[in-house]
Amino acid sequence: MRKPEGIDYLIVVAFFVLIAGGALALYWPALQATQGELVFSPDMSMKELATANDVPGKEVLHGLSHTHPDAWDWPRTKPISVLPIPAEEVRHAIEHVLEEATPGRDALKFGLWGL
Repeated sequence: MRKPEGIDYLIVVAFFVLIAGGALALYWPALQATQGELVFSPDMSMKELATANDVPGKEVLHGLSHTHPDAWDWPRTKPISVLPIPAEEVRHAIEHVLEEATPGRDALKFGLWGL
């Protein structure tokens, strides 16, 4: 059995670059897909906001509970304006959930990370 030479390593690296390029080409449309406009109004309830933005309400509450542990006790059917939290924090939590909802990007990220 011969000892691997520099050209052998180059072939292996080129192979992995080719695989990574193919994965990128395959998932490129998913990476370019954009979320729709964020629907937000302080007069809407948590439940209405979650439904309008097509995100799980529990995900939004989970994000808010990091800074507001009592978030799970807040009524989900009352307007945001009557809750003990600034409306911008709720908006930010919904935006965060929307950003995480890109399975194509995640599959590509973890697939390339494995290489």
